[in-house]
Amino acid sequence: MKTTRKKSKPASAPTSSPTANVELSEAEIARVAYEIWEEEGRPEGRDLEHWMLARKRLLAQLASPRAGEVPKTDA
Repeated sequence: MKTTRKKSKPASAPTSSPTANVELSEAEIARVAYEIWEEEGRPEGRDLEHWMLARKRLLAQLASPRAGEVPKTDA
């Protein structure tokens, strides 16, 4: 007895956003992460958190209608 497989539905295309295909340079992220680190009193052991927050801020800046302004975001 042969079993038939149902054809799977094609994956839906990801939703397009203005920052979907944007690549930030490591230098940009590092600069903003350093600023965050200094703003927070130079704590130790939070480098990844600062990196991710810097990336989030830069992406928000790119999506913002007011270019050039880096919005502050909470971690």
